[in-house]
This record gives sequence, structure tokens and C-alpha cells, in this order.
Amino acid sequence: MKRIGFLFLLVHLIICSTQGEICDYLWQSLDSTPYQSSLFTDSNNTYWRIRFRLPRDSKTALKFSARFSYSRYMSFNVYDQTTLDSQHSLADFNIQPEPGSLNPFLDGASRDLNNRNYTVWVVPSGMKDKFSSFSNVMEYPITHQESAFQYLEVWYRIYFPDIFSDSNGNVPLPQIESFDSDTMNKKECPERGEIPPPELSLSNSPPIPSEGELFFYRSPGANIYSLPDNQYLTSRLTRKKNEVYVFKFRSPQFSNTYFDHDKFNGNTQVRYWSLCLSGVNGVTGECLADSKAKISKEGFVNVVVGAEEYRKEIESLGVNFISRGNFTLPVILYRNLLSRKSFEGNLDKIPICYPQGLSQSADAKPFAAHHFIGDYAPLGAYCSWSEFLKNHCGVSLPF
Repeated sequence: MKRIGFLFLLVHLIICSTQGEICDYLWQSLDSTPYQSSLFTDSNNTYWRIRFRLPRDSKTALKFSARFSYSRYMSFNVYDQTTLDSQHSLADFNIQPEPGSLNPFLDGASRDLNNRNYTVWVVPSGMKDKFSSFSNVMEYPITHQESAFQYLEVWYRIYFPDIFSDSNGNVPLPQIESFDSDTMNKKECPERGEIPPPELSLSNSPPIPSEGELFFYRSPGANIYSLPDNQYLTSRLTRKKNEVYVFKFRSPQFSNTYFDHDKFNGNTQVRYWSLCLSGVNGVTGECLADSKAKISKEGFVNVVVGAEEYRKEIESLGVNFISRGNFTLPVILYRNLLSRKSFEGNLDKIPICYPQGLSQSADAKPFAAHHFIGDYAPLGAYCSWSEFLKNHCGVSLPF
């Protein structure tokens, strides 16, 4: 047994000292700029991905050498190209650092430490045992399509970089190296493979608005490269661009890493939350992240969505404003990232509403989030601008 352990260590050291083929050119930025982004991205966050194809029986393994970012969250995901759902996910707190380094995302760890290196491997399906002496190993998904090639996609996310950091959280992009998983020799980089854009899934679309009322419903986030560490609530607005939407919810507790550089701890209710205004086509407009939100002394987030021309007057009220943009069918998306299981506002308590399974006359209201998690769910109303000036659409806003 000692000899086997020594051999594993020897192989590990040999591979770590071996230089693979550098494939950094594979990185593609997914623009999260408001009104430029797609796939319901959050404009506070940074998204990178590599899209490539390999022969069906390829033994290519990819090594990502990197440093932990100065941010609220980071992760790697391998996506299945049939479903566009994550098949393998590696979140920051599960990433084992390199010897001599520490993981700043662990509870109570210093977020300013210098030694913050780690390595992630993405290897062919069925090869994980060969890499058992390594940490942070993910496999390519098994492809069921009859094709000479398999199309693959790996995403790297950086959520909410610190205030004085760049968009990548003040660390370089992970270096990508290509190896032959059988011999661990240098191997040519995989061929970049463009994947057709996904069709929008009706299962993600919230029910049509109730007259004058604004309810939020849990969304499965299916077939759109969603992040498995996230939970989503959505609400659809009307086509009328002169209407104003008013809602409020109790803010979950979170670590304010953006301004205060808090250490992470297991007592916060969520790692991160945000609100984004998007079109049903997936293009994202304005987003509001937790640390940038105005939160009342009672702990509530009061939000008004309306035409851009209303911004100055609404913000003078001391509430959060999000522009409706020029979307024909706008959708508000509320994210909760890494919710504690014991959190009473955990969105898992809410059944997923499938509007395509409801008849036109069916009432979706019993699925509304506030029935299950109380005031942790956004709830409000909508009305004309003139009515808003009179009584804020009937919503009591503590100022």
C-alpha cells in the first residue's frame, strides 16, 4: 500500500511539473453589459466560457491553473450540450487549493491572503479514477448523440468582484493546458466549436400578470446554462411602458464583501442576491446587487420599476429604482445564491410553477412565492404613473 501511495504521489509530481499545450485562446467572454448580454446574465458578474469539439473517443484532458478571485463567488461548470444544463459543478468552497495555498472562500478564512493557487481538471468521461490522486476533477458529460464529434462547454463565473477589483476579481484568467489523459504528454488543443444558441424554454416563463398585482414565482432555470447553486424567482410585467411596478421583500443576510471585505461565515442566509430586469428573450437590462441596494432599517428592500424618465423622481423617495428598459415583455428575475438549508426564506420551499401546464383559465396565484416564504418573497402591485404619484400603487413603502 505504501508503494502504491508513493507511485500516486510520483505521478502527481510528474504531471504538475509537465507543461501541456497552452490553450488560453479558447476563452470567450460572455458579455454581461446591460442590454448587450444574453441568457439572463447578471450585469454585476463576469462570465467566461470555452466552447470546443473533440472526436467522440478523444482522450484530451484540460488543466486549468488559477488563483482564487477577490469576489463574492466563483465556480466552474461543465454543460451538457443537449439539455444546456450543468452536468458537473465545482463551487469555490469545494475547490481544494494547491499545497502551500489556502482557500479564501472558506468560513473564517482571510480574503486577502497571497497564496491562493488552485488547479482544476476536466477529463474524458470514465477517466476520473485515473486522476484519483488529484483534487478538483470534473468529467466531460456522456454524449448520446450519434456523431463523430462531441461538443463541449466549460463555464467560469466570477460573481460580484470586490469594489477595487477588475471584472475578473484581480486575478488572471485560468491558464488552460491540454494533455493526453493516457500518457499525460502534451496534446494539441481541442478545436473551437461553435454551438447554436439555445431555444428559450417555456418552463422558465412566469405566468401572465394578475390585474394590478405583482407576484413572483419560482423558476426551474432550465435549458439556459443556469447555475445549480442559484435559485430563481421571476415575475412578468405588462406590455404597457408607462406603468410603474412597486414591490418589496425582506433582505436575506449576506456577507458584504463588496464594501466591507467581510470574511465568509456559515451564519449568513445567502451568499448573494440580486434583481435583474430582462426581456423574455434573455437579454438583461439593469441589475441591482445586494451590497448596492438601499435596505430600510426594518430590513426591507423597496423597489420601483419604471420608465427611465421616472428615475430621478423615484430615487428622490429613497427607494431602489430599476429601469424597465425598452423590452416588449419584461421579466424581473430575483436570484438567491447558496442559500442555507435552514433559512426560512429558502426558495426551495416554493413549488416550481410550470405555466405551460396551466390552462388559460387556471389561476397561478396559489404558486406565488409569498404563500411559502412570507415577506422574504417579493410582493407588490403595478399602476399608472399618475396613480403611483398618489399612493405608490397601494404598496406601503417605509421610507
